[in-house]
Amino acid sequence: MRIGILASPDNRITDYYLGNQLIRNFDVPVVLIQSPAIRTRRGRWFKAARRMISRGPTGTLLALRNRRYEQVRQREFSIYLSRYFDALGEYGGYDSGPEIIEVDDVHAADSIRILKDCGVTLLFQNGAGIIRRSLIDFAEDGLLNVHHGYLPYIRGCHSIAWGLLENRMEWIGVSVHLIDEGIDTGPILKRKHLPVQPDGTYASLFCEATVLGGQLLTEAVADLSEGDSKSIPHHGQGTYRPAMTKKQWEMLSDRRNRLSRPTLVREVCRRSC
Repeated sequence: MRIGILASPDNRITDYYLGNQLIRNFDVPVVLIQSPAIRTRRGRWFKAARRMISRGPTGTLLALRNRRYEQVRQREFSIYLSRYFDALGEYGGYDSGPEIIEVDDVHAADSIRILKDCGVTLLFQNGAGIIRRSLIDFAEDGLLNVHHGYLPYIRGCHSIAWGLLENRMEWIGVSVHLIDEGIDTGPILKRKHLPVQPDGTYASLFCEATVLGGQLLTEAVADLSEGDSKSIPHHGQGTYRPAMTKKQWEMLSDRRNRLSRPTLVREVCRRSC
């Protein structure tokens, strides 16, 4: 069994950590890097104008505030992740071994030809965006994803943060599943809950889930390679949550840290993350 990794140029150290668990333990001949979408300036302005019209003035202003807040939060979050994984001896890059190839589209015929020529039969989604049917069909041994949340109870984005915000401890954990055309609805191969300490934060739990996810990922691939993999029934679709907004991150900060009136975005990001 040979594994191909589908990545992004915007990968974080946690993505590299997960990919490296496969590189260090299995045969990974290639990493495909999905290039950022190329749009003309005119196309970007046209798309922005359509969004402004559909949202209206108030919705547009709120979207801009959320976007700015998320940019700052992500910078603060990345600093925390780097410090955590630096202490483990990890770094922001892939280990030597596989060929790193940047492609315009991981779904394109040329990309699939590269994977086929490398003998890849199992794929790992590691930041390349929404995966379409062409790659799902290509991966005869499956297309894997590590979800930072306990499936099938919680699907979508920021699952651990939603669990903290809504006090749903059963949502907090990590799952390894096969990708289908739904959102986190494919067969579950491995999953485990994470205990939440009184001083636990989203960032600390995310890091713990990543390390646990690396362990479960290698176990799942080992089972697949030995033909000993058994999926866990979903028993329903669970709850779906989208990406959290500025208001929701601030609510989480208040809940976890008893901040009555957060005034600095930097402080809110640091505490809520």
